[in-house]
Amino acid sequence: MHLKGFRLFAITRQEKEASERAASTHIIRLQVASCEMPVQVSLTCQVTVKISGLLPLSSFRFKGRSFIGKPKMPAWLKRRCYYQSGNSIIPLMIFGRKRAGMGIKLEDVDKSGAVSLEEAIARRRSRRAFKRIKLTKKQLSQLLWSAGKAPSAGATYPLELYAVIGVDCVENIDAGVYHSEGGYLALDMEGDLKAELAVACLRQMFIADAPLSLVIAAEYERTTRSYGDRGVRYVLIEVGHVSQNIYLQCEALDLATVAIGAFHDDEVARVLNLPKKHKPLYVMPVGVSAERI
Repeated sequence: MHLKGFRLFAITRQEKEASERAASTHIIRLQVASCEMPVQVSLTCQVTVKISGLLPLSSFRFKGRSFIGKPKMPAWLKRRCYYQSGNSIIPLMIFGRKRAGMGIKLEDVDKSGAVSLEEAIARRRSRRAFKRIKLTKKQLSQLLWSAGKAPSAGATYPLELYAVIGVDCVENIDAGVYHSEGGYLALDMEGDLKAELAVACLRQMFIADAPLSLVIAAEYERTTRSYGDRGVRYVLIEVGHVSQNIYLQCEALDLATVAIGAFHDDEVARVLNLPKKHKPLYVMPVGVSAERI
C-alpha cells in the first residue's frame, strides 16, 4: 500500500505558531490497521509529523479532540485517524508514550489449536481459584490478541485493555501495569499491584492469587460522539464481546478466568492510574485453575 498526499487537518495558525515554539520531540508509532504494517513516526513540536521507515513522508487527520496546542503531552497519545484516497477510507491507529521506546513486543499468535470452538463453549465457566503458576509470554500474547478480535459499533473502538502482572508471574515481563495496543505492551506503572486491585474489587482476594488480571476500560466519548446516548449501550455490548473472547481463549489454553464487575470504579482507576477518560468496566483475573473439575 502506498500512502501519499496527506496533510494535517484542524490546526489553526495560532496553534501552529504556539506549538512550533515548543522544543519537545516525542516518538510514537503508526500502524496501518488493515495490513498491520509498522511504521516509526516522529512527532516534533506537537505539529509536524514525519514518517520514516517503510512509508513515504505523510501526515494524517485526527478524529476527535486533538492534543495540538497543549503545553504537555498526555501520558498516552491515542487518536483514530484515516487515510483518504478518492472514495477509499482506510482506518489508521496512532499511539505512543512521552518517552522513547515501543515497549514489549508480544509474540506471534496461533490461529488454530487443539480445542475446537464447540468444546471451548461447552467447557466455559467462571473460576475463582488460581494456582501460583507462572504464565508464558505466549499465553499472554494469545489472550490479548483474542481480546482485540471483537466487533465495534461504527469501528469506534472505545475499549482499552490493561494487563496487571505480578512479580515473577509472566515469563520475561516485570511486575507492573501495562497498556496493550497493536501487538505491544507499554509499562504504565511499575510494581506488583495485584493485592491493591483485589481490595478495590470489594476485597475479592482471589484476584491477588492470579498471576495476571486483564482490566477492560472504556472511553465512552469515542462511541457517543457518533451515536449519542445510545453509544453507551454499544460500549457495554462491546465489553461483553471482549469478555467472551477472553473466556473462550482461556478454555483453549487450559486457563481459568472470571469476569468481575463488582468493584469501586474510582478505586480501580486510582490503583492503576488510568487516564481520566478510561472508565473500568471489567476485571478478569487469569491463571491456572485450582478448582477441582
